[in-house]
Amino acid sequence: MKYIKYILIIAAFSFHFLMLKYLGISFFTTTLLFYLVFYFIVLYFLKFIKNNKIFRILKINLIVCILIFLLTEFTCTFIFKKMNNYMENENGFYFSEYMRNRQTVIFRFLGLKPPVNNWENGSVPGQIFVHETMDFKIPVKYNAIGLRGNLPDLIKDSSEKRIVVLGDSFAEGFGADKDSTFPALLQYKLNSIQGNTTVINGGKCGSNPYFETRLYKNVLEKWNPDLVIMEINVCDIAEFEIATNQDVMPLKEYFLAISHIYRILDNGLFIRNMILKDAPEKIAQKRSAEIIKMIKFLKDFELSLAEKNT
Repeated sequence: MKYIKYILIIAAFSFHFLMLKYLGISFFTTTLLFYLVFYFIVLYFLKFIKNNKIFRILKINLIVCILIFLLTEFTCTFIFKKMNNYMENENGFYFSEYMRNRQTVIFRFLGLKPPVNNWENGSVPGQIFVHETMDFKIPVKYNAIGLRGNLPDLIKDSSEKRIVVLGDSFAEGFGADKDSTFPALLQYKLNSIQGNTTVINGGKCGSNPYFETRLYKNVLEKWNPDLVIMEINVCDIAEFEIATNQDVMPLKEYFLAISHIYRILDNGLFIRNMILKDAPEKIAQKRSAEIIKMIKFLKDFELSLAEKNT
């Protein structure tokens, strides 16, 4: 029976590890198994202590520490939720953004709804989704191509000026009524000035420049716009880096997926490095490299638009 217990624990841990490694999915049971395995590993080394009294004291302290850690993990995951990412709060367990492509493929293969948004092709056409926080609850119905707002005919009038706005939740208008989104207000303002201007809302909550350009090429390019506007914010830098490194999870992501305690410590170190005047240069250099990479990508997109007189 003793060996069966260990075999079951190893089998469960292996299953959860493979789910995390190849699909980027981590459950709270993954966290439990991580601490359980950690307990057995430490306990194994404690057994080399010859003094039984010291061994018992250390074992009791080990159990108490792990129980405190688990209580903290549970509280952060299910009660306070401040360190949860969007997909954790939406689905109940961790989905790594580094594996969103694989997650979408496997869920569709199983005939299930993908756990994450399809940023490249918009939402499900005609889908009703609720933008909801503590302050508002606004139902949104997506149009025939899975985006927000009205769509003009593919063939535009000779006098019509057409604009496509790309972006994330700021462009889509998270929390705003249909007629109060940035693209809708832009269309209203331009029509009051020059008339016959159509602005297509290509915003998608959670998107970033990498997926926005793919959305344009996959879906919106055939509307033949005269101008493309892309809304960019500071969060796009990190999200762009993730989007361009799909299917490859860095070591840090494993710990972020498993432990909220690690997230708290990691966030504390980040804040410390931002506050200290002698913050490591490598942090600034890494961020600079990411910015340069994104700018080059956007320049290439701009050139591709210019080739088509957009």
